[in-house]
Amino acid sequence: MVQIPSAATKHWSISERNVAAEGILMKELGISPLTALVLASRGLADPAEAHKFLFSGLDDLHDPRLLPDYEKAKDEILGAKERGETIFVHGDYDADGVTSAALFTRFLRSIGAKVISHTPHRFREGYGIHEIAVRMAHDAGAKLFLTCDCGVTAHNNIRYAQELGMRVVVTDHHLPKETLPEAQAVVNPHRKDSQYPFKDLCGVGVVFKLLLGLTEELDIRRDRFTSKFLDLVAIGTVADLMPLVDENRIMVRQGLIALPASGKPGLKALISKACDSSKGVSSFDIGYKIAPRLNAAGRIDDSKLALELLLTSDHAEAQVLADKLEELNVERQSQQALMVEEALAEIEANRDSIGRILVLARQNWPHGILGLVSGRITEHFALPSFVIGYDEGGEDARGSARSVSGFHLGKAIDALAPLITGGGHEAAAGIGLKVKDIDQFRDAVNAYATEICFEPGPPVISVQAEIGAELLTPEAVDDLNRLQPFGTGNSTPRFAVKGFSVDKRVTISNDRHLKICCRSAEGAIFESLIWGQGDSAYPEAQEGTKVNLVFEPQLNTFQGRRTVQLKICDLQLFDA
Repeated sequence: MVQIPSAATKHWSISERNVAAEGILMKELGISPLTALVLASRGLADPAEAHKFLFSGLDDLHDPRLLPDYEKAKDEILGAKERGETIFVHGDYDADGVTSAALFTRFLRSIGAKVISHTPHRFREGYGIHEIAVRMAHDAGAKLFLTCDCGVTAHNNIRYAQELGMRVVVTDHHLPKETLPEAQAVVNPHRKDSQYPFKDLCGVGVVFKLLLGLTEELDIRRDRFTSKFLDLVAIGTVADLMPLVDENRIMVRQGLIALPASGKPGLKALISKACDSSKGVSSFDIGYKIAPRLNAAGRIDDSKLALELLLTSDHAEAQVLADKLEELNVERQSQQALMVEEALAEIEANRDSIGRILVLARQNWPHGILGLVSGRITEHFALPSFVIGYDEGGEDARGSARSVSGFHLGKAIDALAPLITGGGHEAAAGIGLKVKDIDQFRDAVNAYATEICFEPGPPVISVQAEIGAELLTPEAVDDLNRLQPFGTGNSTPRFAVKGFSVDKRVTISNDRHLKICCRSAEGAIFESLIWGQGDSAYPEAQEGTKVNLVFEPQLNTFQGRRTVQLKICDLQLFDA
């Protein structure tokens, strides 16, 4: 077993408080000092804007008719339905793509349309639209090829679909190229000519808004549609790391309410397997329990298993499929753990020569796990990483990359062409290259880092504010729930306290977790928890020492007694 090396000391980026604005928000909105602090520090110092953030509902969603090509897409979809034509729905292999395809399929079938749905096989088709799927749609007699969460860059295969006699409607949320595909409609809020007020919908969000417009055309009650399908929207939006602001926040918040009571047998079985929903379903449950199980199908086997789960109306079949996804997720976890261990071993063995950009490659590393491992390595070392896998005897390799501030992966990939192919964003990307070129690529990407003067810094942990213990009351921590759902763009609030004394240090749950009991200068006692590291966590925090903490406050209601406990994000020794 490789011992994980210690990560670099974190830099605490602590926001300045706007005490005057906090007071106004408390008075105008009737919220706690802690909630007012968070809102003010996140740029919501104006009471009207803060009220909108806290209390907006489904009536505040934007008009779907503002989506680009809405009218064209509406006419194509409803026209195909009226003519009795088969519609081929093409999604993607991740949770967003699967929920998008499930939403389209369920809705269209509910209005009497003939639908065939498909999500690609990661290893046979790869990302996006493959000619295999185009031929499949044609052979099935489809007249409308309808995409979701993909298609905006699939110029050639969209043209191929049209050559085979199909009309094409693209719905997507990824960034278009300079030109759009020549489809009958391209519904994407990121189009340059888009007048849609909110750009950051995910794939299933775009589908939901398009169909919300169709409900008006079909005289379907809006509340029936939203209550039936927002569960899927919540899963796809959280899983795809979309910012939980504007209408994403509205849809996810309502979707989280709908999830525990979902009437879909597949979701019922999945939730039962993944999490305890007796206290509701949270964005954390989606991100760390539900979405990984849906994604495991596409990473290990075939994404159609996840789609079938979301489409089935049979409870027995739903249970079988949920059990299969559970098995795949366990296998994914095992593969990921082994790959991380092997990657750490390679880093340790080449510590003196591995460079500032970590390039790790090995035969038979599963392609579906590469991005997860890269994310883990980058998070731990605060360095960009490329994790590459290739088949035994094969000539081609594939890799995934994750990065940190200051090293733009998309620009790096462009700069290193044609040695590698691929693309992505600043923080995440995928690449392809020849196995024989891996060592050359390692040298080249580190040389590029030197050329652009990339200097890695310590990992940064963002802190809402430094506060006193007097603010940490059960009522104030409970009031923070107004800010939920938490996730990308609306992170769980983190605070800092300084000079707490360590009263007791003990491991719990068979030594898997660490509990540190801390005392404030005023004598208040707080249980502070560090998950998953046991007694190896923060050995400097021994009884009698003084420490500074960054934490997420939580409300503990054990045996009916409400107390505040602190989930530790980082700890440093107090330096007076």
